[in-house]
Amino acid sequence: FTVFITFTYIKFIVPPIYESSAKLLLPENQKSSGITGIASQFGVNLGGGEVADLSSPSLFPELINSRTFAERILNERFYTELHGQELPLLTILTHNRDGLAVNRDVLIKDATDTFQGMVNFSRKGSFSLLSVSAIEPVLARDINIKVLDELQKLNRLFKSRNISERVKFIENRIEFVGIDLENSEQKLKLFREQNRQILS
Repeated sequence: FTVFITFTYIKFIVPPIYESSAKLLLPENQKSSGITGIASQFGVNLGGGEVADLSSPSLFPELINSRTFAERILNERFYTELHGQELPLLTILTHNRDGLAVNRDVLIKDATDTFQGMVNFSRKGSFSLLSVSAIEPVLARDINIKVLDELQKLNRLFKSRNISERVKFIENRIEFVGIDLENSEQKLKLFREQNRQILS
């Protein structure tokens, strides 16, 4: 009787959950690069330890669990067999097709919690495993692809910002050092002119 009840519950009552997974090889936090050596020549200490910034792949788990990242995915449209059309993930997860019956902030909060429960990012030895669970196999696959795509976009965005900020900082430092050098040359020239008689 227990086996029959369990079989009936799993087969006909509980909806099946499908999982799509992607295995990633992410670089570790890298030691300071050659830019640190260049900056140190201009009297700038960027630190010799590990470089951890927003472009670091080690922050992917925290990034996925953030509300900002979830909202980016919730606005994307996905096709579901249940509805027979493409709908925003926010609508799919909240079962609210018109979005007017409930306050949008409440819908986003509920959908964010659901989305974060669907996505799991774990470490498996040298690899990282990104898995997405959904009620349809194609939906799970599409969400997984979209999460990977958004991670790559944000990684490129943070990396380009980081590089541009460092380049700007070094350019400003070079300009400051140049002005300092000119002032030193003027002081040296003035000193030699004032002490020419002693030198001769």
